[in-house]
Amino acid sequence: MFGINLKDLRIREYTCSPAVTGRANVAFGAAYGAVVAVLLPVCGLPDVWSTAFLVASPLCLVLWGLYCWKLRRRPVKRQVTLGGPAHRLYVRSRWMFVVYGLACACVEYAVVMALVSLLESGADMGEVFLERLRGWFVLLLVMLYRVFFEYLSYYQYFHMPESSRRDLFTEAVKQMNEDGKKRE
Repeated sequence: MFGINLKDLRIREYTCSPAVTGRANVAFGAAYGAVVAVLLPVCGLPDVWSTAFLVASPLCLVLWGLYCWKLRRRPVKRQVTLGGPAHRLYVRSRWMFVVYGLACACVEYAVVMALVSLLESGADMGEVFLERLRGWFVLLLVMLYRVFFEYLSYYQYFHMPESSRRDLFTEAVKQMNEDGKKRE
């Protein structure tokens, strides 16, 4: 089910309206801001720069979403990879795609934090690891946003008309053939 055949992988580019992405960014930024608003008083305020980053990042995400949703009129170009495990899982079961993506994001987060803790502390890794898991929760939110954005990319790709899609591999081969004919 999850084998990767490189011949089946296709990178497709498509154009879509920025309004859907803008609404999604506003929703995710608002949820992210709510999580930060709840966790900052509970966990205690970190230093000034960390607090500024934690407050500014959801605000920037909401502002970017509002710009895409309300002001931007040009279509956005996006790319998706078809034929890979994520695409096949999205086609078979969207809920399993989300669960798989979230599980992968959590595992990636734990592995990154373990490596950072190991490099920083050496043998006394346990306490530093738990401290890093609590302190760097923003990285987990960024990874969850990546899963959300990938789901949205596949959703938009399959809901766009066929005329807005193009195969980058086929166009690259055609361009190489035309360049070869010009040289002769």
